[in-house]
Amino acid sequence: MLSQEITNYVSIMKYILPIVVAGFLLGILSCRCEGTFFSASYIENKSNQEASLLFYKGSLSQEKKLAIGDSIQLDERKGRTKGTGADLINVGLSNYDSIIVEFPDGRKLIHYYRVNKPGSNSNTFNYTDKRNVFNPANFKMYVLSEKRCYLETLYMYTLTNEDYAASR
Repeated sequence: MLSQEITNYVSIMKYILPIVVAGFLLGILSCRCEGTFFSASYIENKSNQEASLLFYKGSLSQEKKLAIGDSIQLDERKGRTKGTGADLINVGLSNYDSIIVEFPDGRKLIHYYRVNKPGSNSNTFNYTDKRNVFNPANFKMYVLSEKRCYLETLYMYTLTNEDYAASR
């Protein structure tokens, strides 16, 4: 009798198990979604000097003041993506060819976008420099929120005393 019950159970499971597995797989596959993101990039001033940021595209486009300890937003993006939004840093700055950081005593530091300017100008940060504001590698990324199919990030570039010391 027990042998008959086992045989019945096995023959029922031959039909039920594939249905259960198929249902499980369909459930997993239906959980995929297209990701959404929100990303913002900022410059903060942790130097001991106030600074003016002069944004150029051929000529002066805009100027922003940056007090000690303050930050300014450079760009903000949101939308749908399969990536993380990490490429968004340069989207906001790509409108400019250079940014000059000017300190109150007249000292300046020039940041160039995606080019390395040859010459003897010692107060420049070329694109590949570890302090260039256009180079996304020089921003620190903070994940503010990470949920299923959603990522919120903040990218921060920090002006430091090193920037002031490099200015002329």
